Amino acid sequence: MAVAGNNLQADTVLADPGNSGFNPFQPYQPSIYVLEGRNNWSSGTYRDLLLIDKAPTGTAGGFTSYTLGAASGGEIAVNKDLPVISIRLAPSVDTSAPGFLGEREIINRMQLILDNVNITSTHACTVKLILNGELSSNAWERVTNPSLSQLITHENVDTITGGASVFNFEAQGGTGTSNRTPALTTTALGDIATLGNAILGGDNVYPDGPDVLTVVATLNEDPSTVTGSNPFIISGRISWSESQA
Repeated sequence: MAVAGNNLQADTVLADPGNSGFNPFQPYQPSIYVLEGRNNWSSGTYRDLLLIDKAPTGTAGGFTSYTLGAASGGEIAVNKDLPVISIRLAPSVDTSAPGFLGEREIINRMQLILDNVNITSTHACTVKLILNGELSSNAWERVTNPSLSQLITHENVDTITGGASVFNFEAQGGTGTSNRTPALTTTALGDIATLGNAILGGDNVYPDGPDVLTVVATLNEDPSTVTGSNPFIISGRISWSESQA
């Protein structure tokens, strides 16, 4: 995956860190403890890092926004598995505020109980619920207070590998050859799965962190029905309840 932004060398790509201190599946490394002084551990601070394979040509101008995209120029296969939304318990929590591991004092021991999932799609697709797959994105955001969970609303360049498919269903699409109106499909999840956290906690995927559930969609119409005037547009919503373990 390529990265674009100011002061980057040509053909800069995201690096696989190959280091146990980082998550090799995620180019974005949130809340990494960085030392301000070489030999003074107490002088460090938490920073968000982006791992790239070439040093920038300069750092003038302070903060810079960077864009991540496909190395081939952003083209996306329309029939690939598309992560739509991922949810998990926040790794740590205290005083009703969640965070990554180490940001809060207590490892989150709640249970996340699934309720239902809504899919709105312009084209018919197969929807799978994948448990503990490896995601290319680590852009976890807090769910609206008072929830103690986190979610990722995925981009079309995001990918997922591995994991276990725990449930699947067919979502309907709209009709027509251009500007289709998305159709809504709602499915109850019932007792499919209860999400929890690993014993030792962590920021990654169970057993190195909380259970992660990802809603993944795959087009099951003829790909030729997807055109510039009739794009494949899909969005998802998942609801759940939370309780003390």
